Amino acid sequence: MIRVAVVGAGGLGGPITLGLVHAGFEVTVFDGDTVDISNLHRQLQFCDADLGRNKAMALRDWAGATHAHASHWVADNADDVCGDVDLIVDASDSAATKFAVNDWATRTGRPFVIAAALGVAGSVMLGAPSFACYRCWFEAPPGEADSCADAGVLGPILGQVAAIAVDGATALARGDRRTAGTLWTCADLSIEPHHVRQRPLAARADCPACRTSPMPPGQIPLLLAKAHHASH
Repeated sequence: MIRVAVVGAGGLGGPITLGLVHAGFEVTVFDGDTVDISNLHRQLQFCDADLGRNKAMALRDWAGATHAHASHWVADNADDVCGDVDLIVDASDSAATKFAVNDWATRTGRPFVIAAALGVAGSVMLGAPSFACYRCWFEAPPGEADSCADAGVLGPILGQVAAIAVDGATALARGDRRTAGTLWTCADLSIEPHHVRQRPLAARADCPACRTSPMPPGQIPLLLAKAHHASH
Protein backbone atom coordinates (compact mmCIF):
# COMPACT_ATOMS: atom_id res chain seq x y z
CA MET A 1 0.00 0.00 0.00
CA ILE A 2 1.20 3.53 -0.78
CA ARG A 3 2.13 5.47 2.35
CA VAL A 4 1.68 9.24 2.56
CA ALA A 5 2.58 11.71 5.30
CA VAL A 6 0.44 14.85 5.69
CA VAL A 7 2.05 17.72 7.60
CA GLY A 8 -0.67 19.85 9.19
CA ALA A 9 -4.23 18.92 10.16
CA GLY A 10 -5.95 22.29 9.70
CA GLY A 11 -7.94 23.91 6.91
CA LEU A 12 -5.89 22.26 4.16
CA GLY A 13 -4.73 19.15 6.00
CA GLY A 14 -8.30 18.07 6.76
CA PRO A 15 -9.70 17.77 3.22
CA ILE A 16 -6.33 16.62 1.85
CA THR A 17 -6.18 13.76 4.37
CA LEU A 18 -9.77 12.77 3.66
CA GLY A 19 -9.11 12.73 -0.10
CA LEU A 20 -5.98 10.64 0.22
CA VAL A 21 -7.66 8.15 2.55
CA HIS A 22 -10.50 7.77 0.06
CA ALA A 23 -7.91 7.23 -2.68
CA GLY A 24 -6.79 4.14 -0.79
CA PHE A 25 -3.53 5.39 0.69
CA GLU A 26 -2.15 4.74 4.16
CA VAL A 27 -2.00 8.23 5.66
CA THR A 28 -0.06 9.53 8.67
CA VAL A 29 -0.93 13.02 9.96
CA PHE A 30 1.34 15.39 11.91
CA ASP A 31 0.16 18.37 13.97
CA GLY A 32 1.00 19.57 17.46
CA ASP A 33 -1.82 22.10 17.79
CA THR A 34 -5.15 21.69 19.56
CA VAL A 35 -8.58 22.52 18.17
CA ASP A 36 -9.70 26.04 19.04
CA ILE A 37 -13.11 27.63 18.58
CA SER A 38 -11.55 30.04 16.05
CA ASN A 39 -10.79 27.04 13.80
CA LEU A 40 -14.33 25.78 13.41
CA HIS A 41 -15.52 28.13 10.66
CA ARG A 42 -12.82 27.02 8.19
CA GLN A 43 -11.69 23.60 9.45
CA LEU A 44 -14.80 21.60 8.75
CA GLN A 45 -13.40 18.33 10.06
CA PHE A 46 -13.76 19.62 13.62
CA CYS A 47 -16.81 20.36 15.77
CA ASP A 48 -17.54 21.59 19.28
CA ALA A 49 -16.81 18.15 20.72
CA ASP A 50 -13.22 18.39 19.41
CA LEU A 51 -12.35 21.62 21.22
CA GLY A 52 -9.13 21.11 23.17
CA ARG A 53 -8.22 17.89 21.36
CA ASN A 54 -5.03 17.47 19.39
CA LYS A 55 -5.76 18.25 15.73
CA ALA A 56 -3.90 15.27 14.29
CA MET A 57 -5.73 12.83 16.56
CA ALA A 58 -9.12 14.38 15.86
CA LEU A 59 -8.46 14.37 12.11
CA ARG A 60 -7.37 10.74 12.23
CA ASP A 61 -10.69 9.79 13.81
CA TRP A 62 -12.73 11.92 11.38
CA ALA A 63 -11.00 10.99 8.13
CA GLY A 64 -10.00 7.44 8.97
CA ALA A 65 -6.27 8.10 8.66
CA THR A 66 -4.00 5.25 9.68
CA HIS A 67 -1.67 7.05 12.07
CA ALA A 68 -1.40 10.41 13.82
CA HIS A 69 1.45 12.19 15.58
CA ALA A 70 0.41 14.77 18.18
CA SER A 71 3.47 16.86 17.41
CA HIS A 72 4.69 19.16 14.68
CA TRP A 73 6.71 17.64 11.85
CA VAL A 74 10.40 18.59 12.13
CA ALA A 75 13.29 17.70 9.87
CA ASP A 76 15.48 16.56 12.77
CA ASN A 77 13.58 13.29 13.23
CA ALA A 78 11.89 13.03 9.82
CA ASP A 79 14.04 10.06 8.79
CA ASP A 80 12.72 8.14 11.80
CA VAL A 81 9.02 9.07 11.60
CA CYS A 82 8.72 9.28 7.79
CA GLY A 83 11.34 6.82 6.66
CA ASP A 84 8.77 4.47 5.14
CA VAL A 85 6.54 7.00 3.34
CA ASP A 86 6.32 7.12 -0.44
CA LEU A 87 5.21 10.75 -0.62
CA ILE A 88 4.89 13.73 1.72
CA VAL A 89 2.33 16.55 1.60
CA ASP A 90 2.85 19.84 3.39
CA ALA A 91 -0.44 21.45 4.43
CA SER A 92 0.99 23.50 7.26
CA ASP A 93 0.61 27.21 7.97
CA SER A 94 4.37 27.71 8.31
CA ALA A 95 6.71 28.91 5.57
CA ALA A 96 9.70 27.46 7.40
CA THR A 97 8.04 24.04 7.57
CA LYS A 98 7.30 24.11 3.83
CA PHE A 99 10.97 24.66 3.03
CA ALA A 100 12.00 21.99 5.52
CA VAL A 101 9.61 19.48 3.93
CA ASN A 102 10.91 20.39 0.46
CA ASP A 103 14.53 19.98 1.50
CA TRP A 104 13.93 16.64 3.25
CA ALA A 105 11.90 15.22 0.35
CA THR A 106 14.45 16.41 -2.20
CA ARG A 107 17.36 14.98 -0.22
CA THR A 108 15.66 11.61 0.23
CA GLY A 109 14.40 11.36 -3.35
CA ARG A 110 10.67 11.41 -2.55
CA PRO A 111 7.87 13.09 -4.50
CA PHE A 112 6.15 15.83 -2.55
CA VAL A 113 3.29 18.32 -2.56
CA ILE A 114 3.38 21.72 -0.86
CA ALA A 115 -0.01 23.41 -0.48
CA ALA A 116 -0.68 26.93 0.79
CA ALA A 117 -3.68 29.25 1.16
CA LEU A 118 -3.97 32.75 2.53
CA GLY A 119 -6.63 35.40 2.10
CA VAL A 120 -8.27 34.86 -1.30
CA ALA A 121 -5.40 33.01 -2.98
CA GLY A 122 -3.55 29.72 -2.80
CA SER A 123 -0.90 27.58 -4.45
CA VAL A 124 0.17 23.97 -4.87
CA MET A 125 3.70 22.91 -5.76
CA LEU A 126 4.18 19.39 -7.13
CA GLY A 127 7.70 17.98 -6.94
CA ALA A 128 9.58 14.77 -7.69
CA PRO A 129 13.19 13.65 -8.18
CA SER A 130 14.85 15.22 -11.25
CA PHE A 131 12.32 18.08 -11.36
CA ALA A 132 12.37 21.61 -10.00
CA CYS A 133 11.72 21.89 -6.28
CA TYR A 134 9.99 24.46 -4.07
CA ARG A 135 13.29 26.19 -3.31
CA CYS A 136 14.00 26.55 -7.04
CA TRP A 137 10.96 28.81 -7.21
CA PHE A 138 10.86 30.65 -3.88
CA GLU A 139 14.55 30.29 -2.85
CA ALA A 140 14.12 30.91 0.91
CA PRO A 141 11.42 31.54 3.54
CA PRO A 142 10.39 35.19 3.85
CA GLY A 143 11.70 37.10 6.84
CA GLU A 144 8.14 37.81 8.01
CA ALA A 145 5.05 36.05 6.73
CA ASP A 146 1.39 36.26 7.67
CA SER A 147 -0.45 33.13 8.77
CA CYS A 148 -4.10 32.22 8.33
CA ALA A 149 -4.64 33.10 11.98
CA ASP A 150 -3.31 36.60 11.29
CA ALA A 151 -4.60 37.37 7.79
CA GLY A 152 -7.54 34.97 7.45
CA VAL A 153 -8.40 32.77 4.50
CA LEU A 154 -11.46 32.37 2.29
CA GLY A 155 -13.08 28.98 2.95
CA PRO A 156 -13.69 28.00 -0.70
CA ILE A 157 -10.01 28.65 -1.49
CA LEU A 158 -9.10 25.93 1.01
CA GLY A 159 -11.35 23.46 -0.79
CA GLN A 160 -9.98 24.37 -4.19
CA VAL A 161 -6.34 24.16 -3.13
CA ALA A 162 -6.97 20.87 -1.32
CA ALA A 163 -8.60 19.35 -4.41
CA ILE A 164 -5.61 20.26 -6.58
CA ALA A 165 -3.23 18.92 -3.93
CA VAL A 166 -5.04 15.58 -3.65
CA ASP A 167 -5.20 15.17 -7.43
CA GLY A 168 -1.49 15.95 -7.79
CA ALA A 169 -0.45 13.79 -4.84
CA THR A 170 -2.45 10.84 -6.16
CA ALA A 171 -0.78 11.09 -9.56
CA LEU A 172 2.73 11.46 -8.12
CA ALA A 173 2.26 8.61 -5.64
CA ARG A 174 1.23 6.31 -8.48
CA GLY A 175 4.25 7.21 -10.60
CA ASP A 176 2.72 9.81 -12.92
CA ARG A 177 5.29 12.60 -13.39
CA ARG A 178 3.45 14.70 -16.00
CA THR A 179 2.71 17.45 -13.47
CA ALA A 180 5.96 17.20 -11.49
CA GLY A 181 7.88 20.44 -11.25
CA THR A 182 4.79 22.62 -11.63
CA LEU A 183 3.18 25.34 -9.54
CA TRP A 184 -0.59 25.75 -9.51
CA THR A 185 -1.92 29.13 -8.39
CA CYS A 186 -5.49 30.00 -7.41
CA ALA A 187 -6.72 33.58 -7.30
CA ASP A 188 -9.99 35.05 -6.01
CA LEU A 189 -12.82 32.69 -6.99
CA SER A 190 -14.75 35.68 -8.35
CA ILE A 191 -12.14 36.13 -11.11
CA GLU A 192 -13.17 34.31 -14.27
CA PRO A 193 -12.34 32.43 -16.35
CA HIS A 194 -8.66 31.82 -15.57
CA HIS A 195 -8.47 31.88 -11.81
CA VAL A 196 -6.44 28.64 -11.71
CA ARG A 197 -3.13 28.53 -13.54
CA GLN A 198 -0.50 25.83 -13.97
CA ARG A 199 3.08 26.99 -14.38
CA PRO A 200 5.96 24.67 -15.25
CA LEU A 201 9.05 25.52 -13.20
CA ALA A 202 12.63 25.54 -14.42
CA ALA A 203 15.15 24.15 -11.96
CA ARG A 204 17.79 26.60 -10.75
CA ALA A 205 21.33 25.45 -11.40
CA ASP A 206 22.44 26.87 -8.05
CA CYS A 207 19.56 25.44 -5.98
CA PRO A 208 21.08 24.16 -2.72
CA ALA A 209 18.26 21.64 -2.18
CA CYS A 210 18.52 20.07 -5.64
CA ARG A 211 22.25 19.56 -5.16
CA THR A 212 21.46 17.13 -2.33
CA SER A 213 19.02 15.06 -4.43
CA PRO A 214 20.01 11.51 -5.40
CA MET A 215 18.70 12.42 -8.86
CA PRO A 216 19.12 16.17 -9.49
CA PRO A 217 17.20 17.98 -12.26
CA GLY A 218 18.48 16.94 -15.68
CA GLN A 219 19.62 13.52 -14.47
CA ILE A 220 16.82 11.59 -16.21
CA PRO A 221 17.42 13.16 -19.64
CA LEU A 222 21.16 12.51 -19.16
CA LEU A 223 20.56 8.86 -18.33
CA LEU A 224 18.25 8.46 -21.32
CA ALA A 225 20.85 10.03 -23.60
CA LYS A 226 23.53 7.68 -22.31
CA ALA A 227 21.25 4.67 -22.81
CA HIS A 228 20.44 5.78 -26.36
CA HIS A 229 24.15 6.24 -27.16
CA ALA A 230 25.03 2.83 -25.73
CA SER A 231 22.41 1.09 -27.88
CA HIS A 232 23.93 2.38 -31.11
